[in-house]
Amino acid sequence: MKKVILTLVSLAVVVTLAACGKDDNSNDEKNLEQPVENEEKDEQSKDEEKTETVTYEKKEDGVVVNVDLTHDGEELVRQVTTTTASYDDIEAENKEEAKEMFEEIGALDQFEDEKGLNYDVDFKEDHFVETLDVEYTKLSQERLNELARPADDNEEGQFTKVSYDLTVKDLEEAGFKKK
Repeated sequence: MKKVILTLVSLAVVVTLAACGKDDNSNDEKNLEQPVENEEKDEQSKDEEKTETVTYEKKEDGVVVNVDLTHDGEELVRQVTTTTASYDDIEAENKEEAKEMFEEIGALDQFEDEKGLNYDVDFKEDHFVETLDVEYTKLSQERLNELARPADDNEEGQFTKVSYDLTVKDLEEAGFKKK
């Protein structure tokens, strides 16, 4: 039973993480005369204009996993993975037993107080909905490097962004279909 839950939790994390190498277009020199507030506002409105969200889904043995990928061109900026499964799927009798199982393996607090990572499980009457929200632009460099796997062309293993294309490739290879 623990293995099934751990597999669901791990799936939410694993399908998340394909990364690309260092960003060669980093802006090390910023215009110091422009107020920070306006710069952030301008960047935010530009980001909103350029981003797109695409959903991939996989249904297997009664478990439904949806992955919403928000990207800005090749850069994946956010990923929300939602898993819906019945208690029977994890061999639990009811929501109380399912919650105990999640607590036993530490799933409910694994990303607690971590900037850029939000994890939640909503226990319904006959099923649960597990959500992992990863905001890549808010992750620390250290955490990004812990979670992401290097792209084939990144031998150094240091990341500044996550590849949308590699993530889609990994999802499709795992049997996910674009909605």
